[in-house]
Amino acid sequence: MKHFWIIGALLLASQAGAQTAQGGSCTAPECTAMTTTGDRVNIAEKAPDYKGALSSTLTEDITVSIPAIVAMHLHETSWNVDLAKLDDRGNDCDCYRAGEHDVTTGRDNTYDLLGLLRAGGSWWTGDGVDRADNKYSFAGDLKFDTSFGSGLYNKLVPVKRYPGIEYDSRDMSKVSWKGPIVCFNRKVVEKFTNSPKGWTFNVSLQGQGNAAITPGFPTLIVGDRVAQTGLASNTANPKKVEVLYNAATGAKTTLTFDNAFAMGSAAKTTTGGWLDDYIVEALVFDGNETAGVKRAQVKFELVGQF
Repeated sequence: MKHFWIIGALLLASQAGAQTAQGGSCTAPECTAMTTTGDRVNIAEKAPDYKGALSSTLTEDITVSIPAIVAMHLHETSWNVDLAKLDDRGNDCDCYRAGEHDVTTGRDNTYDLLGLLRAGGSWWTGDGVDRADNKYSFAGDLKFDTSFGSGLYNKLVPVKRYPGIEYDSRDMSKVSWKGPIVCFNRKVVEKFTNSPKGWTFNVSLQGQGNAAITPGFPTLIVGDRVAQTGLASNTANPKKVEVLYNAATGAKTTLTFDNAFAMGSAAKTTTGGWLDDYIVEALVFDGNETAGVKRAQVKFELVGQF
C-alpha cells in the first residue's frame, strides 16, 4: 500500500506542476500578439534512391496594427528677454548690432537680417555636444555668410545696452556707435509621423492663450533648418527663413514646408523617425517696439496626411 501511495503522490505532483506552468501563460490583452494560431505540416517524400534537391516549404502570415501617429517634442518652451539687463547676459539674451544711425538722414538703418539668414553661407545646426540640463537641446553655433552684404556678418558686434549705443570712453563722453539691435535664440523641435500621404510643418506667431499679440511687440524673424539639409553640400534643400511678425506694419506670415522639401523626395512621406528641426529666432529692436511687457507665442504645427 505504501508503494501505491508514493506513486499516487508523484502523479498528483506532476499534474500540479503542469497546471502551474499552464497558469503562468500570458492572458492579458497586450499579449495576444504572442498567441500562436494554426498548425501546418509539409512533408516532402521521395523514394530512397531519389537523387537531386528536395524541399519543404511553409509560410507564416504576419499582421501588424500600427496607430496613426503625429508627435512633436519642443526642447525649450520659453524665451525671456529683459532689455534692461543686457550687461549681465544672464537672461537668455544673445544680442548684437543690427544697423547703423545715418547722420545724413537722421534715421537708423536696419541691416538686411532676413537676407543674411537666408544667404547660402549662413547656417545653424547641432554639434553633437550634450547639454547637462537637456540632452537633446540645441548646442550648435550660428554662422553667418561671410560674403553677404559686403561682410555684414562682421558688423554684428555684441551689444550690452538698450537702446543700441556704444562708447569710446569709460566716462561715456564719446559715442562710437548707435543703432538697432537684434537678439538671437536657438532651439530644437523634433517631429515624428508615420503618415503614408506626407506631412506639412508650419511655424507661426500668435498671442498667448486666447489673447492677441501684445501691441508693440518687436519684429520676429524665424529660421528653420531640417536635419541633414541646407548645407553647402546639399543646396537642393535649403533652410527657410521668414518674418513671422513685422512690428512696423503688424503683418504676419507663416513659415511652412512639406516632406518633399525637407527630405528631397516626395516619395519620403514619413519623417523617418524623430526628425530634428533646428530653429533660430531673431527679435529685432529697431524703434518700432514700445515699452512694457510684450507677450506672444510661437506655434509649431505638424500635419500628417493619412
